[in-house]
Amino acid sequence: MGKEEFYNFIRDNFTFDSGMASRLLWNALTFIESGCTSEDEQYALASELLDGIGLSDAELRKICF
Repeated sequence: MGKEEFYNFIRDNFTFDSGMASRLLWNALTFIESGCTSEDEQYALASELLDGIGLSDAELRKICF
C-alpha cells in the first residue's frame, strides 16, 4: 500500500494523542519513502521507526511506497 493509504490505515486504526503525533508519523513515512529503494529496506526501516505503536509484522510488510 502506498504512503498515504498506509498513513490513513494507521490513523483509522490507532489512537493518537495529538496533531504532533500525526505529523511525526507522516514525517517518518516520508523519510522511509525517500531513503529506501526496495520493499525490504522500507520494511526494515519502518520496523525500527514505528516499533511500539502496535502494528503487526504483517501490517508493516504492506508498506510499498
